[in-house]
Amino acid sequence: MKLHLNLRILSILLLLAGISLPQDSHFSPKAKINEDSGSKIKIENAWMISSSEGMNSAMFFDIVNFGDEQDILYKAEYPLAEWVQIQRVVKKGRVTMIPNVKDVVVEPNSTFSFKPRDHYILLRKVRKPLKEGDNEEVILYFRDAGMIKVITIVKEYERELK
Repeated sequence: MKLHLNLRILSILLLLAGISLPQDSHFSPKAKINEDSGSKIKIENAWMISSSEGMNSAMFFDIVNFGDEQDILYKAEYPLAEWVQIQRVVKKGRVTMIPNVKDVVVEPNSTFSFKPRDHYILLRKVRKPLKEGDNEEVILYFRDAGMIKVITIVKEYERELK
């Protein structure tokens, strides 16, 4: 229990998160990898927090939907993490909660931002050190756009304590 509590506190303090969502979702991954310039979904400003091996990290990015229809992000994968999960930070008064998120709706002609103290992808117990300047590949799964490979840059992140 103490280890579980320490990991939870570490996750909250560092705002780290990640996902391998169960396949019980009503979405199924497309067989295609969507890297062509014709996609209506683009991923911009992707980065993840530097981390030691065995620790957590988090990924942040912007999803830009240039299309006329909404799309839904429902899963993320990073093979060098024990598990990956979409999460978000919710503050109610003095209490901070970090619920898992089943999916994220990206409205047409809009941008949805994953950012510290808000939505993020938790990368739980990474299997190698993530050093500043490294590039890492993460795969995002969308209902319509399919599977999108994203190259992120690893950055140092100093969280402001309030």
